[in-house]
Amino acid sequence: VIDKKQKYIGENHLTYINSVNNLAFFYLNNGKYDQARNIFKELLSVVEKLYGKNKNYLGIVSNLWLTEELNNNPK
Repeated sequence: VIDKKQKYIGENHLTYINSVNNLAFFYLNNGKYDQARNIFKELLSVVEKLYGKNKNYLGIVSNLWLTEELNNNPK
C-alpha cells in the first residue's frame, strides 16, 4: 500500500508521510526498534526539508525519542 501511495501521490505528500509514520509505529509496537528508528530518521529529513521544524517535525522527534527509550529500557 505504501509503495502505491508513493507512486501516485509522491513521497513529499503529507498522506504518504503519515502512512510511513504509521509503519514506523507498527515496527515500534512490535519491538522492531531498529526498523522504526530508521524510518523516523528518514521522515525527519523529509519533513524538515518540506515544512521546516514545525509540529510535524517535533512529533517525529518525539517518536524517535520514544523509540530510543523503549529500546534502552525494555519491559
